[in-house]
Amino acid sequence: MYSPPRNYWKPLPFVRILLPLLFGICLAMLQIRIPLAYPLIAIIIGLLIVTTWGPLVWKWRIRKIRGWGFVLLCLLAGYARTAYFLDLPKQTAIPTDKSIELAIRLQSTPEPTKSGFQTIGIVSQYQHQGQVYSSSNKVLLWFNKQTYPLPTRGDVLIGRAQLLPISPAINPGGFDAAAYYSRQQIYFRCRFYAGQYERITQKNSSAVFAWMYALKQSCLRMLRKYIIGKNEQAIAEALLIGYKQQLDAELVNAYSEIGIVHIIAISGMHMALLFALLNIFVGKLTRLPMGNWIKLCIQLTAIWVFTWITGGSASVLRAAGIFSALSLGEALGRKNQPFNSLAGSAVCLLLINPFFLQDAGFLLSYAAVMGILLLAKPLYRCVYTSNPLLSAIWQLNAVTIAAQLFTLPLILYFFHRFPLYFLCTNMIAIPLSALILYGEILILLLSAFPGIAGIIGSCTEWSIRLMNQWTIATHRLPGASLGGIYLSGMQAILLSAAIILLYAGWYFRKRIYWYGATTALISITALYSFRSIQQSHQQYWVIYQLKGKTAIHLIGGKQQFLLSDSAQIIEPVLRSFESTAEWYWGAQQFGMPPSMRYQYPIISGNQGILAILRGKDTAAITRLPKQTDFILITDNSPLKLAAILAKTRCSHFIFDGSNAMWKIREWKKEAERLHLRHYSTPEQGALIISF
Repeated sequence: MYSPPRNYWKPLPFVRILLPLLFGICLAMLQIRIPLAYPLIAIIIGLLIVTTWGPLVWKWRIRKIRGWGFVLLCLLAGYARTAYFLDLPKQTAIPTDKSIELAIRLQSTPEPTKSGFQTIGIVSQYQHQGQVYSSSNKVLLWFNKQTYPLPTRGDVLIGRAQLLPISPAINPGGFDAAAYYSRQQIYFRCRFYAGQYERITQKNSSAVFAWMYALKQSCLRMLRKYIIGKNEQAIAEALLIGYKQQLDAELVNAYSEIGIVHIIAISGMHMALLFALLNIFVGKLTRLPMGNWIKLCIQLTAIWVFTWITGGSASVLRAAGIFSALSLGEALGRKNQPFNSLAGSAVCLLLINPFFLQDAGFLLSYAAVMGILLLAKPLYRCVYTSNPLLSAIWQLNAVTIAAQLFTLPLILYFFHRFPLYFLCTNMIAIPLSALILYGEILILLLSAFPGIAGIIGSCTEWSIRLMNQWTIATHRLPGASLGGIYLSGMQAILLSAAIILLYAGWYFRKRIYWYGATTALISITALYSFRSIQQSHQQYWVIYQLKGKTAIHLIGGKQQFLLSDSAQIIEPVLRSFESTAEWYWGAQQFGMPPSMRYQYPIISGNQGILAILRGKDTAAITRLPKQTDFILITDNSPLKLAAILAKTRCSHFIFDGSNAMWKIREWKKEAERLHLRHYSTPEQGALIISF
């Protein structure tokens, strides 16, 4: 009997929209110009509208043309939307070379940080050379701890301040703040000190936002009342409402390195747990007249209030979009297609902000859900057990393996390490975190009964302490994570393609997919081999930027040696530099490179000489050779450049972060007067000298 071919695309309209949209966004990000994009969009929309009328036979004949026209429209929409965001910084050129009068409207209430308070505002107006200009640029605002009363969302601050560009990464492999905030269309930062601005409180600020902010603060107060321990309190706040300001850096690092950082980063898991609890409370409303719609309103309100309170990150927005679609489909009596809902939420988020495509949380959350949808059930069916407990444990492991496999390329690309004990840690942490989350919700619901809330708070605090101890103990085990892994963007794409092709080959039983996966894996190996050959011949001196400190990395071939004052620099900083060198330069071996030598104050190699003049040790210049290539001056040395040049010839001077800025400015003026090249790491970031 003839069986017509199955059309896999028909029930997935949002997937068909998403693929060309992604392609258009990537074209814009790669700066590939499409001329006349906006006129083309208008023409295609007009043709699609015109061709909707006419005889059915005619429409049937041009159905493929209409289909490809719609694909092109989605591609151009992605390109145009991204190009618009890329052009935003060019719309208003705010002067950044001096202080100017600013009027800034706060978008949110400042949140506490280690050194003060931080929030985001919009520059509505600024004054320059006697003229007032309108603007819509976002700015990152910082207030010191003495600021009182603290401004709130909607307030307008008028004062004189200097807008500065957000700094990129100052050290190799470090956090690139400029790139991170540019994805949110924030390109400037500004400091406001108490008493330096006039605050205009907006009387007509949104009552809804004010209520939600008050609700968030109320939740924090109740959690802090019934959960006492500092680390336990911080984990509780992060797990329930995404408040991460109080988290301990070492504890977060432990969660990250053993693969359970998603526990304390609000994501789909938290939304699923809350959605399941919500359904228990409102499930019986369907028996009432219009009960489905009453239930839908309650669900959507709860989902989006929770989304706003937790900060509206990409992963939370994705989960909110999916569960909103589930609720709406249930109310309409429609069968839900999870892949279509997933693609639909991605389309909406990318149209709002195409730069979500560069956000690690966005990509990881979608990859994890995609892996769970595709692979979790087939993996679960591979092992059968009649024991309910063992079945539940295997089901959890199947979900974990599926999510970990599909997020593997992104984990290696963004974090350069892989947790080896992820099955054991997730098997304990996920059920425990669910109990903790429900315990926190009970604390909020029963806060009117202090006795009961206190008992639940004690149990919740003990559970969090147990989870923290389990995390730290696992993190201390040998081989808890495999670090120093480098994966380029192209290799990450090829590895993702290989995983998808392997799955397709297993699902469809076609050799073409196996051949494609093999080709992708061979290409990854070839790229790795080429980079490894290049690294075997590399020679670098890296002078890091550290405030008040000095650190120099010697990298030759696959070896690395870090010079520093251990009394000055704390151990975690040194470990982070060494860890970065493992994946950034592939320097997996520790020890002085054979091609380099160090005998204070001289670092010498086959290609040059670097001299270090440290602080009050002025006698070091007597040990300098007649010719040096670079001289590094540290710790506010009293030496003048002219005195140094009297002992040795050198045309390139380096000033690092151990020096005061006033001292660096003096040296720079002298260097310019003597026509010498100079480099300041506090102003220009780490210096990488390559040979």
